[in-house]
Amino acid sequence: MAELLLNGKNFTIDAYSNLLDSLPYTYLKIDFDNFNLEKIDKLLAKNVLSLTTDNYNGLKSYGREISTRLLETHQNKFVISYADFTLDSEDWLLFFKSKKLLWKAS
Repeated sequence: MAELLLNGKNFTIDAYSNLLDSLPYTYLKIDFDNFNLEKIDKLLAKNVLSLTTDNYNGLKSYGREISTRLLETHQNKFVISYADFTLDSEDWLLFFKSKKLLWKAS
């Protein structure tokens, strides 16, 4: 049921955003095949996705910038579990250049 709501094919983007506000938890794994970029943006902005390899890999098909946003949102957890994720040099560069990092190397 929740997966059908998250998919939200028949919702306007405003209605979809309001729906996400009402969800009490985050999701460990979502099938991203039926999501458009606008809805992916809302999922990330509303912090509905947990940091998992499934979510990270699913978001990679939307571009490095999109998958990096998930890492930015959960940066403390990512620093602890980075070995579980597959990032190439471009992914790492995007992550470390992020203006959203709460810590910076000096």
